[in-house]
Amino acid sequence: MDAVASAKTQIDALKSAAQYADEELKPLKDAARAEIEGYKAGEAYFAEDANLKALAVAIGLQGVKDAKNEEEIAAVVTNVKEAIDGIKTKAACIAEAVAELNAYKGEEGY
Repeated sequence: MDAVASAKTQIDALKSAAQYADEELKPLKDAARAEIEGYKAGEAYFAEDANLKALAVAIGLQGVKDAKNEEEIAAVVTNVKEAIDGIKTKAACIAEAVAELNAYKGEEGY
């Protein structure tokens, strides 16, 4: 019985291919999470847009968690950055408003 129990213990201690893959991807996933979380400060956005950015980050973090290989991780990071880049910052909103006002001002000759 001791030999069987010992064999079971040794078998249970063996890692699966998935566990090895997870360990191999862990540094890449950690770096991707940090890159996504640190991409553009939340303070750069008005509240509604900050919520959109937070949602993009949350979806990206889940995507990194679910990624099965390096290519999927890279694709998630790229997609999240593109989504965040599409959200207007406070500075972009203000610049747009100023340009509109200047255009209106120029039309009316004020």
